[in-house]
Parts: sequence; structure tokens; C-alpha cells
Amino acid sequence: MFEKYPLFPQELSFKRKSWPWITPLLALLIIGFGQAIAFVPVIETGLIPKERLESYPEILYMLFAGFGAMVLLLTLWVKLFEGRSMAGMGLSLKGKPVGEVLKGLFFGVFMSGSIVGLVYILGGYELEIDSRIGFEGIVIVTLLLSGFMIQSSTEELIFRGWLFGRLSEQYGLVIGIAVNAALFILLHLPGVDFASITAFDTGIYFIGMFLFSLYPSLMVMNDGSVWRAGAWHAGWNWFFITGFGLATTGIDLGTVPIVADLQAVEGQPRWLTGGEYGPEASAMMMLVLATASAFEWRKYKDKRSVLAAVEEGA
Repeated sequence: MFEKYPLFPQELSFKRKSWPWITPLLALLIIGFGQAIAFVPVIETGLIPKERLESYPEILYMLFAGFGAMVLLLTLWVKLFEGRSMAGMGLSLKGKPVGEVLKGLFFGVFMSGSIVGLVYILGGYELEIDSRIGFEGIVIVTLLLSGFMIQSSTEELIFRGWLFGRLSEQYGLVIGIAVNAALFILLHLPGVDFASITAFDTGIYFIGMFLFSLYPSLMVMNDGSVWRAGAWHAGWNWFFITGFGLATTGIDLGTVPIVADLQAVEGQPRWLTGGEYGPEASAMMMLVLATASAFEWRKYKDKRSVLAAVEEGA
């Protein structure tokens, strides 16, 4: 687990290496400059007030332009400095990428729905209003799905494709997982008011966020690409908001849900409902992701066993 492990073995020949120890800083710079390129002009000119960036429809600009700019910067670095193809950060067209995307979307929706279902069964959520989605609502959820595909795939490309890949090929899987998880958690801390929650709830949040990084890392280890991981992340984010009207990463758009408009039951503990942060701060997320990670880890171990057996017989 600590030996060098190329996640994308088809890319062993390239012009330059990104210095592994500086890749976390480069990731932060790519994210920061990408946001600056997309957001500073529209905020400074008054086209989009800063406080509206996480509201509908302005969030569509954030999802498409903000994360699109990050992809552009990362692509320029990989192509012009490293001299690698897109396959070198997990976007290989070999295999069945369309099938992997569809599989990822399905399990993202299924797992987020399972978390909400568990919280509801345990009395954490209740129906807020009985609403029916119309044609306009269908257009909105379709646009949001497209936006979350860009946003989530970008995050997976940066963290589980490029950063994880560069670190694991130099320092092994443990370091790669630990660093990409630490940086991912760090960037999501500003949205949480830790002063208002208990140490127990804080612990659940950090464990949950680590598992949220571990699970797609395991997917990438098994697939040799980020197609399934990116689509899973998109389906996950999208369905919390558009399926049940619940917040994801603290973002609550207030759009008409596809399934049911739910809200947290007053008086229920934060560890169950996730509070204002949404189901991603719930212990139910931790349970679902831990179970899924165990299955993905078993799949990886079985694959390694088969490869070892083939090598011994060769």
C-alpha cells in the first residue's frame, strides 16, 4: 500500500512530472484561480451578487463557469507542462465510459435516496408540503443535473484523478488517499459552523467526509478512471436537492422536489438529520458510505488476487 502504484498505467511515458510534494498546492491554486476567473468579473460588475451564487438560477453559472474554468486550467497544466493525455488523469476512453457514467449516476441516486430513507424511517424527516413538479420543474432539475455533472466530475478529476494519481504513483495508495481526503475536507470546512455543534456531531462530520473521499478513491482504484466516481458524485449531490428538497453541503435551492419535499423534524438530533448542512452531516451517510466502501475494497482485493495468480502462472 506504500509502494508506488500507478493508477493509470497506460500513462507511464510523459514529458515532465508534477513534483508530488507540490501537487496539493497546485490543486488549491487551480481551484482558487478557476473561481477567480469565473466569479470576480460577474461579482465586481454587479451581474451576480455574491450572496446569490448558491441560489437558483445563479447557481447554474457557478456550476458551469466556475468548475469549467478549473477543468480548463487543469487540462492546460496536464497537457502543456506534464505532456500527458487526458487518460493520464483518469479520463481514458478505453473500456465502457458511458456504462461507467450510467452506473455511477444510478448508485449516486440510490445511495443518497437510501440515506434519506433511513433518516425518514428513524423519524428524522417529515413531509414539509405536498408539492407536484410541473414542466418548469422538470427543466430546472435537468439543468441542475447537467450542472452537477460538471461540478462533481471536476472535483473528482482534481482530487481522485489528478492529485490521487500523481501522489500514488510516487508514494503509494495510502499517502494518495490520505492527502486527497485531507485537502477535500479542508476545502469543505468553511460551510460548517463548528462553534454551534457538539464534539460528537463534529466527529460524525469528519468521519463522513473522510468516507466521502475514500469511497470514490476506491472506485478509481478498481476502474482505472474517474468516469464512475464523477457520475456517482453528481447523482449524489443532485438527488438530495432535486429529489427531496434537502441541502447538500449546506446548499438549499428551494426548488420543487421530484419525490417529496422533506424537512428535518424539530427536536431531532443533528447526528440523525444533519441539521442545516443536510444529510451529508448525518450518521446515516457514514453508515451507507462505510458499507459501500467495504464492498469496493473487497472488489479491489479480489482483483489484486486474480492479477497475482495470473502473474504467478505466467
